[in-house]
Amino acid sequence: MRVPICPKCLMVSDEIEYKHHISKCKPVFSSDGNQDVKTDQQQEIAIQFAIFSKNETGKDYRSVTKKMFNEGLRAFIFVDKYHPIGFIPFKKVVLEDLREIYVVCDMFTFPKFRGRGIASDLLNFGIEQLKIDRKNIACTFPVEKSAQNIILNNAIENVIRVRGNFSRKFIKEELSRYWVESAK
Repeated sequence: MRVPICPKCLMVSDEIEYKHHISKCKPVFSSDGNQDVKTDQQQEIAIQFAIFSKNETGKDYRSVTKKMFNEGLRAFIFVDKYHPIGFIPFKKVVLEDLREIYVVCDMFTFPKFRGRGIASDLLNFGIEQLKIDRKNIACTFPVEKSAQNIILNNAIENVIRVRGNFSRKFIKEELSRYWVESAK
């Protein structure tokens, strides 16, 4: 399978139609594995992944836009046989204490490929590329249940909850209990 670059790629309505369409498009990633999103075409793919994530979760916002890339958003996509199958974006945020950090703002892997560690690999790749302190991984809230364990398993000590430019630091174990209680 190949990766899309044409404008029609953004007009597909679901994953099946997307996979069918991309078989006709030219590849935009030169290799398989974790890829840093850099080109306009790669950014369009990340935006499409955000739409799929939105559709799956039912949230009424798009976590990735062209404007956000211009404002410092970084995204990473996992590619297998030239086919993008997972993504994770990190938004640059200036907190109330004027610290600038990268925040995990979404995570999506096509259902067929879940449970293979792709999201964890992407998270770790992003942490390494952005030089994020593993003791303090930051993410936007709410976090979907499927992503909670990925965040907790990759945080060493703390998870920072970010809303706008306000943050709250949770000790990893405290956050785990918070998420369990919130699900009840």
